[in-house]
Amino acid sequence: DGHFVPNLTFGAKTIKALDLLYIIGTRDSIGAPIDVDISPTGTPAPFASRTQVYAYIAALLDSAATHLGAAGTTFPFAMSLGYTGYNTPAQFLMVNRGLRARVAVYTDDFTNALAYLGQSFLNAAGPLTDGVYHSFGSGSSVRRRSSRSNVRSPTTSRVLGSPRVLRAAAMPR
Repeated sequence: DGHFVPNLTFGAKTIKALDLLYIIGTRDSIGAPIDVDISPTGTPAPFASRTQVYAYIAALLDSAATHLGAAGTTFPFAMSLGYTGYNTPAQFLMVNRGLRARVAVYTDDFTNALAYLGQSFLNAAGPLTDGVYHSFGSGSSVRRRSSRSNVRSPTTSRVLGSPRVLRAAAMPR
């Protein structure tokens, strides 16, 4: 109906930008489709060039930053454990700006990359584990600490994989 909620729009745009960043990172000069709001039974979206994809990602992140600035002090939903410390609009804006810095670096825009890093959560004196990560699970297991094996810290040193692959790689289990 044309109604939009800024603090919900941020999520769609920031996460979509992150997803596209993953895609172009694996496709590089091949490019990627960006006009994907089409019927799943329709003609596939055309591929855009690497330059076009990064420009689109940058625009999504900048638009999301605007929405985060207008989102108030809290989100109307619970965020998963991986967003602890970055689960308010102002805190999540720092994550958005960190992603924007990454895009600037990937497009050789180093001057602006430094400016975006200054707006991010990066703290040269802080731990390198600062930031967010995805918690995969169902229900409340993704919103609180759990002993379930699908909720892990990003600093976990345990290697997970198929026992056959681990044996073949001669890695300890």
